Amino acid sequence: MSEQTLSDPIIQFSNIKFSYDNGKNLVLDIPQWQVSRRQHMFISGASGSGKSTLLNLLSGINSPDSGELLMLGQSLTNMSGRELDKFRAQKVGVIFQQLNLIPYLTVKDNILLAVYFATKKEQLNIQNKIESLTEQLNLPLSILSKQASELSVGQQQRVAIIRAMINEPEILIADEPTSALDAQSKSAFLQLLFELVNNTNCTLLFVSHDTSLVSYFDSEVTMSELNQAAVQVQKELGDVY
Repeated sequence: MSEQTLSDPIIQFSNIKFSYDNGKNLVLDIPQWQVSRRQHMFISGASGSGKSTLLNLLSGINSPDSGELLMLGQSLTNMSGRELDKFRAQKVGVIFQQLNLIPYLTVKDNILLAVYFATKKEQLNIQNKIESLTEQLNLPLSILSKQASELSVGQQQRVAIIRAMINEPEILIADEPTSALDAQSKSAFLQLLFELVNNTNCTLLFVSHDTSLVSYFDSEVTMSELNQAAVQVQKELGDVY
């Protein structure tokens, strides 16, 4: 657990601006945004509204052009590339839309890759942790020796959760993780996800265009509310959303 108190925001944006062309065309312009510890936030937005770019900033893949981005009380804007990589691996779990499992590796080896990048010395009981998470997500332990390519989509989804949670992150980011699932499977997936994040006191940021899922979350923000650059683009296109 970080040195922050439970009342402190776990994420703080202040005058964040980001572009891919040296400021000529802003992709993100976020004056202020805060996320509380243990909050379960649903983030939605139209295509091109900056959702993916926002996730890249939150996960440390990109750095803002200007402004201050604090996570867990630490300034990501002042970190070196190596420091960002370490912070991301140890503090932030990500469930990708495409899952990003390596098909020819076993399930266990896919999970161990996340452990390797975090390089936490205290991960001595990693086998027990992998098995515990596998059982919590209602998967048989025998699945750990299977190649990822042998799994169903639903099984791959749950393995992706294990990989994202194995380092006990304080923040979990889920990027359209239910896009390939039917309604019943979505409900089962979210039930498992919430059970796990609640057990670990993890803050959840869930990005999706599927607004039917909003009722599962305790808070919601749209990119049109958050990102002034997205609003400006839509005004120029004459499209209000």
